[in-house]
Amino acid sequence: MVTETIISIGATAVITALLTAYSTAKANEKVLGSIVNRLDDLEEKLFNHEKRISHLEGKVSYDVVKVVKHG
Repeated sequence: MVTETIISIGATAVITALLTAYSTAKANEKVLGSIVNRLDDLEEKLFNHEKRISHLEGKVSYDVVKVVKHG
């Protein structure tokens, strides 16, 4: 009777530990997914800003050339 109780408590502890580990892994997976999505959004914003800056730099260079040529 005592042995069965000890085995039952041990099995319950092991099952609880496994369920907790699984739940924690799933929660971490969701957090990681959220972080990756935010990084993707930030990379896209950064790319768009770099594209705008490049466009503006080209425009400024073109305007400077026009001023230099035409005085």
